[in-house]
Amino acid sequence: MTTLPKIFIYKRERFLTKIESDKLHSLLTLEEKNKINRFKNRMDAENFLIARVMRRKLIASLIGIVPEKLIFEVNKYGRPFLKFPRIKNFDFNLSHSEDYVVLVIADCPIGIDIEKIKPLDIKIAIDYFTEQELKYLDSYPVKRLERFYELWVLKESFIKAIGRGLFFPLKKINFECSKGRNIILRPKSAKGKWFFKIYEIDKNYKMAVCSNKNKFPQKINFMNKNLMQLI
Repeated sequence: MTTLPKIFIYKRERFLTKIESDKLHSLLTLEEKNKINRFKNRMDAENFLIARVMRRKLIASLIGIVPEKLIFEVNKYGRPFLKFPRIKNFDFNLSHSEDYVVLVIADCPIGIDIEKIKPLDIKIAIDYFTEQELKYLDSYPVKRLERFYELWVLKESFIKAIGRGLFFPLKKINFECSKGRNIILRPKSAKGKWFFKIYEIDKNYKMAVCSNKNKFPQKINFMNKNLMQLI
C-alpha cells in the first residue's frame, strides 16, 4: 500500500452534467442511491455523490482491489468504516461543504472537516465552546468569525476521528490555539493523544485534520481535472 496519510480534494466549479451524474450514480450501491434521492438541495446531493465515488474508487486504488468488492458499514454513531476487506491500521474520513469535497485516508484513526465561512450569530458558540474558547474568540474582534470556524473544524475533526460524531459533547474539549498556529487539545487525556493541522486551502473555508499520529501530508491531491477519470 502507498504511503499514508493522503488527502484528496475536489473543488466544485460547476454542477455536473447529466452524463457525468449518471456515470457517477452507476458506481453507487442501492442504499447510497436511495439516500441521494432524499436530498432536496442539488449541491448537497452532488457532494454526497462525489464523496461516495471518491471514497470507493480512491480506497480501491490504494489497496489494490476491485472497487465493487469494497463493503462499507457505519458504527453505532453513524461513523463509516471499511468492513471488507478488513485491513489493519487503516482509516478514512470524508467531509464536504458547498464547493469542496474532501477525503483523507490514513494508517491510523483520523478525522477531517471542512466548512465554508458564512455569517452567523456568534452567540451560537456559547452552546458548543468552553469559557476559555469564548475568551479566545473575544480576543479577535475583527476576525472572530474566522476563529469561530477554526475552532469548529478542529472540534469536528476530533469527534469524527474518535468515531463519536456529535454524540460527543463539544464542550467537553477545549482547544488552545496560539498565534504561532500551535494547537493544544485539553484535557490531554481526551480519548488518548491527538494531533491537529489546519490547512489553508481557500480564504473562504476552514479545514482541519485530526490524527493520533503526528504525521500529516504536506501535499494535497486536487481532483478537479481527474474526477471523471475515476469512472
